[in-house]
Amino acid sequence: MRSGSRGLPILQNKTRAFEWRGFQPQAAFPLAWPEAGRYNGSMPPISGYAPSAAAVFLTLLAAVNFTGAALHARLLYSPAAAWAGIAGLASGLVFVTAARLRTPGFWTAPRAVLAALACGLWGLYLLLFSLGPAYWLLDIVFAIIALLLLLGREKPAFLAAGLGIFAVIGIRHVQNDFFIALFNLIFCCWALWRGTDLAERITAGRIAQWSGARRPVRAAVAAAVFALLAVYVARPVLLMVYPPARHGLLLRLQPSFPVTPPEKLSPQAALLRAHVVALAGKIGERSAYQPDQQDQARDYIAAEFKKAGYAPEFLEYSAQLKSASGRTRPYYNIEARLVPPNPAPGGAWILAAHYDTAPGTPGADDNASAVAILLEAARLLRKENPAREIRLVAFSTEEPPSFTTRDMGSFRYMRYLKEGGVEIHGLLNLEMLGYFNPKPGAQLFPPFMNLLHPDTGDFVSLASNLSSYGLMKSVEKAWKQATALPIETVFLPSVPSALFISDHLNFWFSGERAVMLSDTAYFRNPNYHQYSDTPDTLDYERMAEITRAVTAVTRQ
Repeated sequence: MRSGSRGLPILQNKTRAFEWRGFQPQAAFPLAWPEAGRYNGSMPPISGYAPSAAAVFLTLLAAVNFTGAALHARLLYSPAAAWAGIAGLASGLVFVTAARLRTPGFWTAPRAVLAALACGLWGLYLLLFSLGPAYWLLDIVFAIIALLLLLGREKPAFLAAGLGIFAVIGIRHVQNDFFIALFNLIFCCWALWRGTDLAERITAGRIAQWSGARRPVRAAVAAAVFALLAVYVARPVLLMVYPPARHGLLLRLQPSFPVTPPEKLSPQAALLRAHVVALAGKIGERSAYQPDQQDQARDYIAAEFKKAGYAPEFLEYSAQLKSASGRTRPYYNIEARLVPPNPAPGGAWILAAHYDTAPGTPGADDNASAVAILLEAARLLRKENPAREIRLVAFSTEEPPSFTTRDMGSFRYMRYLKEGGVEIHGLLNLEMLGYFNPKPGAQLFPPFMNLLHPDTGDFVSLASNLSSYGLMKSVEKAWKQATALPIETVFLPSVPSALFISDHLNFWFSGERAVMLSDTAYFRNPNYHQYSDTPDTLDYERMAEITRAVTAVTRQ
């Protein structure tokens, strides 16, 4: 046949390529693989040959990399993580070379490309993790990589790799190392064995769907929908990513201050104001660049815990990324525990707030307001009989330069709980709870959320991911029984939930339930991370209502 006559020179060229690289001619004709002997239209069917040295080498290389991926929990915190990452990237390059050679047999070009992506992405993850970023930041980075791969979904390997990243991100939240290792191993093997075939069928079906007479109509509909979405999301996205525009809009709508004169505050509101003035007024900036002021804040919080009848403990840790701030002094999380005589099963409540500030800011709303509520809730809880153990925690590092890294105080505390085998009922993370503005238009949202929530900033927000949905609903129920102050709940799945940036992320991405209580931060407060974030801009009477509600929530 003419096809056969054209195929033989190609076959000879491939054989010579293997000979040039030191392999025997039979390297091109493996026997014991699924595609051996399959007629491809340009090469006569061949059988009766042993697996080549190249095929055996590639199989062993894949096995080593996939075993490392399956046992990732043991690799992440080992000193060899960076070297394992480099090895994974090098393995990816080997498979890229194999794909270019277009070896017949099991290691076809699509499979080699898929293996290259798997090894390369895993190596990149290990290498980046060794540099110190938080879990959730890496998940965001790899979700973006997955979306970019899916843009090239006509390539079966890209489609399989993109879907695989999302599957691995989702399954990692199970927090069962054996199950995760088993899933990773099975998924890798399945993807190589049948994944490319499935991806080819999906892409073929999609191409067939968009071909034919209806293609222009479908393209026009897609363009119209895209244009509508682009117009609708343009303003909220601009306000999210361009702080000067957001700051200017919110500043024009800012209410007059003080909301309530200090002499007219209720006793509870006056106590809250005293805490905020002590932290944001007298001490001021409490960033990592101001260790003396941060230690003053630490001592103030510990003294208030002691005054309320607790025995606070300093949980010391040092930064891994010392060059980030030039600081060599340690940091201190502060923990106070309230243990009832007969605590309910199901773990301890964690009620927490960070006490550091962004560099250059006094941090009244961010986050002295939340610390004040933490201290007053601790005082009120001593008079109650809570159902379960409550751990009251002030985190030392949430703001830059620790933000997004494993130097965050909440990450270190999460590790402390895991290593101690502490069962966690859930985290209630207090984050910026003092700024309110009831004017219409004073509350901003990410795209589409304004369809579900009011545009007046007179409520508190309770944010959750899907796995914490049950906790969020129980908090919402107890909240509404305790106060008339409006609360708006919102939850998002996995990676998009990282939009709610604060300490709870380190609990979510460690598989624990957590919710964040907030005044929505920069979606409402124009003083966010500004020098103007001062005690006189806060609403202490509403903060008093929040304190009573938080106490009611955590005592159940």
